[in-house]
Amino acid sequence: KTGQAIPLLEKALAEQPGKPELYLYLANAYMDGELYQKAVDTLNRGIRMAPDRDDLRFSLAVAYEKIGKRAEMIEALKKTIELKADNADALNYLGYTYAEKGENLDEAIQLIKRALQIKPDNGYILDSLAWAYYQKGQAADALEVMKKAIALTGEDPVMREHFGDIYLKLSQKDKAREQWLKSLELDPENRSLKDRFK
Repeated sequence: KTGQAIPLLEKALAEQPGKPELYLYLANAYMDGELYQKAVDTLNRGIRMAPDRDDLRFSLAVAYEKIGKRAEMIEALKKTIELKADNADALNYLGYTYAEKGENLDEAIQLIKRALQIKPDNGYILDSLAWAYYQKGQAADALEVMKKAIALTGEDPVMREHFGDIYLKLSQKDKAREQWLKSLELDPENRSLKDRFK
């Protein structure tokens, strides 16, 4: 389907270059086809034409992450939030990006909590908060939040792996192992997790 959509969207955009949503649709089609640099170029063209569209900036952040341009991704997320302070996905994405690397953890927690005010029952955002607490050394807080995240969105391999890591930090090895095994059931190709069982 993606292969068919791209030429149609390219034609539509060539005929109507003043429609911001067409840049977004085409860029998303490129990303579906793993043509990430083309997605970046298309979104940057769209942003030049419609600089106040937060959806274009957010998609640009996603595309930048796909090609490994972390600094540019962070900049695009910051700009998204500047344009739309209640963009929960951008707030969470930026917060988790920091938490994943153990950077700016106080800011990460603030960003993620802002996202949760907007989407309080989102398991993925709760997972981000749990992981930020974990990285900050607040394992007991992380566990409480993670239990809520799992109750809302249980069948996600990354969340199950995080859950196991939190249990391990709390010296609950059997519970950690149980969660890691659940993660591997969902994603049998996770090499780094498989290695823990050697």
